[in-house]
Amino acid sequence: MTTIEYQLRRFFSELLAPNTAFDTFYNPELGRLFVAGFLVETFQNSVGKRGIGELYGGPYGILRGLGITETDTIASINKLKGKTYLLVARGNRLDIQKLKNQLGNQLEDKLGN
Repeated sequence: MTTIEYQLRRFFSELLAPNTAFDTFYNPELGRLFVAGFLVETFQNSVGKRGIGELYGGPYGILRGLGITETDTIASINKLKGKTYLLVARGNRLDIQKLKNQLGNQLEDKLGN
């Protein structure tokens, strides 16, 4: 496990809960993906011998399958290509805002980005 993978695993464990699912995948289109929470299983689902998250176009299909519009999906994939992050969260509006605030404050502090 690389240092950044360890830091992210620890960060999400502290932020979400120690038993929150977390995994990393290499996608040929996007590079290394870090996935935490309810989408881990989706990214791990096998197509042949590889997980969907490892397939070219896999993240696009996953986002479209979640009901995200094609325009927003393409914009999200382009942001991932630009080395930014994409947060897909589910919960009520208050919980989502709380998570957004925590990420904004803590991720920069913990990872120095």
